[in-house]
Amino acid sequence: MLKSQTGSNRQKAENINIHLENIKIDTISPRKVLYTDHVHFSLKNYQLLTEDSLYLFSIQRMEGSYSDSLLKIDSIRFIPIKSKSVKNDTYSLFIKQIKTEIIDFPLFFKEQKISIGKIEMDNPKLSIKYTYIKNNSSFQKQNLIKTALPYIGNSFSIKTFSITNGEINSTLSFSGELIRQKASNIYLDLNEVKIDSSNFNHGHYWKDLNLKLSDYEGSLHSKNLKINIQRLETPSGKDLNLTSVKISELHPAGKNQQLIFENSIKNISLNNIDFHRLSRHQELVVDNIQVNNMHLHVFRDQTIPPKQSYAARMPNELVRELPIYLKISRLSFNNAHITYSDHSPELKEDAKLTFERMQMEVSNFTNDPRLMTRKNPAKVKIRTYVMGQGLLSVNLSIPLLDKQFNCNLDGTLGKMDALYFNSLVAYGGMQLKEGNIEAQRFNISVADGIANGEMQLIYENLHVNVIEKKSGKPKKILSKIANLFLKDDNKQKKNKGPETVAINYTRQSDDGFFSFIWNSLSDAILETIVKEFFQPFVKGK
Repeated sequence: MLKSQTGSNRQKAENINIHLENIKIDTISPRKVLYTDHVHFSLKNYQLLTEDSLYLFSIQRMEGSYSDSLLKIDSIRFIPIKSKSVKNDTYSLFIKQIKTEIIDFPLFFKEQKISIGKIEMDNPKLSIKYTYIKNNSSFQKQNLIKTALPYIGNSFSIKTFSITNGEINSTLSFSGELIRQKASNIYLDLNEVKIDSSNFNHGHYWKDLNLKLSDYEGSLHSKNLKINIQRLETPSGKDLNLTSVKISELHPAGKNQQLIFENSIKNISLNNIDFHRLSRHQELVVDNIQVNNMHLHVFRDQTIPPKQSYAARMPNELVRELPIYLKISRLSFNNAHITYSDHSPELKEDAKLTFERMQMEVSNFTNDPRLMTRKNPAKVKIRTYVMGQGLLSVNLSIPLLDKQFNCNLDGTLGKMDALYFNSLVAYGGMQLKEGNIEAQRFNISVADGIANGEMQLIYENLHVNVIEKKSGKPKKILSKIANLFLKDDNKQKKNKGPETVAINYTRQSDDGFFSFIWNSLSDAILETIVKEFFQPFVKGK
């Protein structure tokens, strides 16, 4: 029997060998009956069974030297037997080998405290399955270290701790969400590790951290999301780099799925991240995140109705659905590329909208209600080339904790060839052939997904084809008549400067954040052009 903070636990072992030298017998001191500094020991098939029969801890072989302060352990297993807390919660661990140096054996035997200079852990395989209940989680109450090694839970300190060739596989249930994670080739170095009653609750277990892993895969089942990371590493104890990140659908698109997306990112860097807070409380607090070379492609099949009122999510909806606390002082996207594609049986070719060479910066990106208010919203600055040509500059403020999609934005749209609007033309019987369109200034206020505002619009030298929607062939006579009216009217307005155009746009089911901004502008532009010039020649929406 072995008594500890969790109760009395049963243990057994085989092939126990102990070699003692220079033994001293003290019959006077109550603390020292048998004493020696020269102890060599080994044993096989050690087992420790917790009092409540929750877990079995076993070791295939262990050998050590008291005088040399060394300990070597082979084939460690930590196996769950049953759980009486949350149904189906389990933790299992296998470690091929552990080597320890500079062990303070006297401290352990006298005070049951562990103090080690160096631990090297080879090929650990950790499997975790637990249900997270806020403020009452089995994972919080039954910490793995305390449960697996109850006899050292009162104090545990290591100068340097390293893991090589590690693997992890975890499943987390959280408020109806199922999150799975796995990774391989895990390398971890920790310095000044300390776990005791003074720091166990606040979670500051180490001073310096260095982590590397590869082939990470995570999934959120309710969102049908899968995340793959080729490589993850911490160049310093406060930074994190992710290489070759891919975000896609967990399950391939089915017959009834309207939206399909894929997002690949070359590199993501996080600066000054609080790893203690992340590991203990599942809270992400970061000073700066940079997303470099992102390529996002969203495809919509208009023949399939969306499964919900809004198939795409706005930033406020995404932030409110996060299962963790989030606080990012600055979030930036460098050289991002976003493509929206629409398939419609009414059009000969799929419609396409692109945002290229995008630079975006977001400040105060958080779901903390003390920091995110209408008076202190998130601030967004965007510069991107629409269809690779027109420079779109936008300044935007958005309260991320609002239930409705509300925001204010202003900006400019640089000169664009009219032909780039053809993929966006809502009036399918019209095709812009040439000319220029420019929005010198726009101001928009969005309330509950409805955009209202105005822009200063310039259009010149426009030429058009009126076409058959299915064949894509121009109607020559109607096209000539339309261009005749267009040229005459354009000459009359040419010297009057920009035209003030009203913006009135209601969010559609497939609108993403960037497509909503663009559709608010392009809808007003095309409404103006069609209403003034082409309405007699084409059918309405």
